[in-house]
Amino acid sequence: MVSNRDELALRLYNQTKILGVQRALILVQRKAFHYDRQYFVIIIMLNFSRLIFNR
Repeated sequence: MVSNRDELALRLYNQTKILGVQRALILVQRKAFHYDRQYFVIIIMLNFSRLIFNR
């Protein structure tokens, strides 16, 4: 037998767990976007230097 309070606590725990996972995913996506931008800048700089040195 599970009491109502335990059931409520479990439901609350599951909801907060889902929220935590969603927040973690959002943070990961933001970080990935930041790293992609840095990576993009590095690629552009590498291509630019290649153009300069290949003259």
